[in-house]
Amino acid sequence: MATYIKMRLLLGLAAIFVFVYMLNGLPCFGDANEADEGANNIRFFKNNSTLPASPHEISLGQSLVVPKLLASELEKINIAGIFPSSMFEKVESIGKRHISADNHQAKGVQYVVREGDTLWNIAAEQLGNGSRYKEISTLNADVLKNENDLTIGMRLSLPDR
Repeated sequence: MATYIKMRLLLGLAAIFVFVYMLNGLPCFGDANEADEGANNIRFFKNNSTLPASPHEISLGQSLVVPKLLASELEKINIAGIFPSSMFEKVESIGKRHISADNHQAKGVQYVVREGDTLWNIAAEQLGNGSRYKEISTLNADVLKNENDLTIGMRLSLPDR
């Protein structure tokens, strides 16, 4: 019985802790001295009209409705202050294939990469000698970041046969 009471007390304290943080704003939501600091608190009380007059009175099992943050409040969240910069890396492009530019169209023969292709196979099939794969790699250096990184549909310029 004593364990049950202790557990209920701890749950109640945890609920109060969360409630107080919601009223006062979490530290990452901006400076406490900002003019609109109470906007979220006001919306919280409007959404929870059955709450007692004091924010310090909360009962066990009571349901609370937490309002969504407004766009202006979301802008104040400082992600850099929460997560270390080592977790992030600069991305060159999102969802784009590294397909050769249109200027390759005028440079002789084009080859469209198919499933299972390798530079060696392309060189052997199109140029008659697989060891000429380096020429294809050099000619398409702006498209190929890595000789083994071919994407289906990628257009490669081929050197003269």
